[in-house]
Amino acid sequence: SAAPILNNNGTAHRRNQDDAGGEQSAAESTNGDNLAQQVTMPHHKYSEQKMTEEERAQVIEELDKAVRSIPLDDKRVYLEAVEQIPHIVSTETDPLQFVRCCDGDLWAAAKRLCRYWKERREIFQERAFLPLNLTGRGAMTKEDILCLQSGAEVILPSSTTGKPILFADRRQMTSLNTPMNRMRALFYLAMIAAKDERYQTDGFNIYMMVVTPRIAQHSQWYNKKSWEIGAYAFPMKTKFTLLCHLPKIGKHYVVQNMMALYVKTLTEAGHEFANVEVYIGAEKEDLLQKLLDDGLAMEGIPSTLGGSWCYSSLL
Repeated sequence: SAAPILNNNGTAHRRNQDDAGGEQSAAESTNGDNLAQQVTMPHHKYSEQKMTEEERAQVIEELDKAVRSIPLDDKRVYLEAVEQIPHIVSTETDPLQFVRCCDGDLWAAAKRLCRYWKERREIFQERAFLPLNLTGRGAMTKEDILCLQSGAEVILPSSTTGKPILFADRRQMTSLNTPMNRMRALFYLAMIAAKDERYQTDGFNIYMMVVTPRIAQHSQWYNKKSWEIGAYAFPMKTKFTLLCHLPKIGKHYVVQNMMALYVKTLTEAGHEFANVEVYIGAEKEDLLQKLLDDGLAMEGIPSTLGGSWCYSSLL
């Protein structure tokens, strides 16, 4: 079946068989979402809409100077990528994305950019320098694409406030969702998400369904690795909301301990405690109301939580 692709506005939809490009241009979005972006687009010094070509070139030159100060082992893969695949480096990891994410701190942006490519080589290995697309001939294998289609991690349709949302639910995992497949799928989602300046400056909102190991396998390596890459490599800020449906029968202290462990792991991975929220609902309806209160629309809430968005739209 066709693989999913994601609009710049964050909406998951079906990829046409004749779509050779693999992902949609960042400029493509619906008229309604264009209006929402005009309202919510941050007034940032390094905003693409405000910078001239000369200013952009100057910032990139200053960033290059910062890269020179980074230890060779930390920047080796990035330098190889710049030499071998400059077009992919500039299109998939636009340096200005990293500068905006770091609020103009060029040293921090240079470290994050080099860390991204170092992590990308580790995760994708010999395919790291191929384009991140959904053709099956790029960095993503067919197994990675099928993993993405499962919806274990998915960017939901736009919320009523235009707030970008990534929803993670291990209950959607299949046998193809190995930790490495999930990590590669996450790189793809991050690349698509980073095309929107709001993710870089205001933050990417990640909602995670925290479930017990009885429901789905739990990979400590994936959690720790993905959260570290999110904190130090991807060109976006992140805010986490941990959601849990309290079981009617069972020892509730187990759930509390699990949530505490998640928070501890997130903060140890480099995320600020203030950017991690925990919500435990006694009923499934409580979780639905929480998402509605946070500005999500029924059309953008998974049907597994009472909304009208269906995972089948990814197939």
